[in-house]
Amino acid sequence: HSAAEVFGWRGEDVLGQPLAHFLKWTDPYEDKRQRMAMLESQEGPWAFEIHAQRRDGIDIWGEWRVSRLRDMDGSLVGMMAQVRDLTAEREARQRLTEQSETLTAIIQASSDAVISTDASGRIELFNPAAERIFQVAAADLMGQPLDRLLPPRFRPGHHQHLRGFADSSTSRRRMGAGRVVGLRADGAELELEASISQVTVRGRKVLTAILRDVTERVLAERRQAQYQLELSELTYQLMEQEKQTTRRLAQILHDRLGQTLTALRLSLDALGGTLGDGLPAAAAQRMAKLDALAQQAIHEVRQAMMELRPPLLEDNGLAAALETECHTRQAEAPSVPLHLRVQPGLETLRWPADVEHAVFMVAREALVNAIQHAQARQIEVRLDGDAQHIHLEVADDGVGMPLALSQGRPGHLGMVGMRERALAIGAALVVEPQAAGGTLVRLDWELLP
Repeated sequence: HSAAEVFGWRGEDVLGQPLAHFLKWTDPYEDKRQRMAMLESQEGPWAFEIHAQRRDGIDIWGEWRVSRLRDMDGSLVGMMAQVRDLTAEREARQRLTEQSETLTAIIQASSDAVISTDASGRIELFNPAAERIFQVAAADLMGQPLDRLLPPRFRPGHHQHLRGFADSSTSRRRMGAGRVVGLRADGAELELEASISQVTVRGRKVLTAILRDVTERVLAERRQAQYQLELSELTYQLMEQEKQTTRRLAQILHDRLGQTLTALRLSLDALGGTLGDGLPAAAAQRMAKLDALAQQAIHEVRQAMMELRPPLLEDNGLAAALETECHTRQAEAPSVPLHLRVQPGLETLRWPADVEHAVFMVAREALVNAIQHAQARQIEVRLDGDAQHIHLEVADDGVGMPLALSQGRPGHLGMVGMRERALAIGAALVVEPQAAGGTLVRLDWELLP
């Protein structure tokens, strides 16, 4: 019955038939010829593995043990074969071999260093990428402690750390959870992202580390951080210079040009009073025109002073300056309702002067953008916070802002200026579309301890 299950033939179908009639050998001819010669020339028993086909054409592997059968007087009366089906075992072994070969190929081709050690930290596997990254041959490291790849200052506690991981129930730690420092053969230090895992193979722990060389990336990040710091310092200096320059310009406009224009207008008034009504009509008309031009010039100087030096900001603070700014912008665009919402208690609260100036200039730029470009039906400015925080929002219900513009596309200096002002005081600036339409400009500042 077992033979019928293995080969797919019933006993009544094959009894009395030649073995070759129903059992199709798939071994090469030379192997079969050698096996037949062995059966004919040797006494046996014989053991071998052979490949055959079942009745349904499926290939099977069998472990055969063949013995001669003799009667009481020793005469050969037949042969007996005991067959153990090895098909599932061979397939499993083949899959394991293929998986092993695939894994080996992946490890060999990996661009990341793959290093395996025993529980004590002795290196057992060192792939080509590890050779390239550490610039050392695998043959020189087999059986050597892993801490040879670490700078000397990290070696004392490394073995204890490795043993702690091996003794833990943790099977894997992901790459990117932390960086480690490696030592190249020429003494240069490497920045590495690492993941480590452990498995038990035949009762012994095997630890495997996958290391990615991020030295160039880390250096680039450090350079970028340094450049960003230098840019922030430069931006801060430029904004300080801007404040000083605008203050001087405002002072010049007020003390010189403004005074000169005022004196000019008073002189015109005095001249008109002196001449009285005896002026010819043409001269009187020219005097009136000069007076109007003087008044317009004085008004324009005042407007320029307000642009250069935000009214009330230095003396009364941010909330008062924003209120004045909103009134001024409302006069410029009377058809667009402009609302200012200030959290109660902030009317007299003061923050550092550079912070107030930067927040005010961001609010001013956002208001100008909303009035001139957004086609908004209404605009709302909100100021919240406390002594350590400022939260500013300028929201409109207009057509919105293109993504490239909101991110500060080169050539759009208004957005770039807002972003740099926020950066200079360590604030976060977000410009984003609103769900109901329009644009929201949000600035958040926090006093660092």
